[in-house]
Amino acid sequence: MLGKGVAFPFVRRFLSINQKFPDEQPVEVVLLSRNSAVTGKRVFRSIEHHGLSITRAAFMEGNPPLSLYSCI
Repeated sequence: MLGKGVAFPFVRRFLSINQKFPDEQPVEVVLLSRNSAVTGKRVFRSIEHHGLSITRAAFMEGNPPLSLYSCI
């Protein structure tokens, strides 16, 4: 299980906006990680354990996240 990182309090508060607007769900967090996709299973188990509603992520296999934008 992964521990809570420095952004955890912010992400939790940010996602709590959805509780005030349950029909709209206006915010979404998408995780960008330099880890491998193999690590993704562990990451999503930790997300679920900590009660965060994050369902999408991109695992960059060690590449900087900015390389994602070069594909668009």
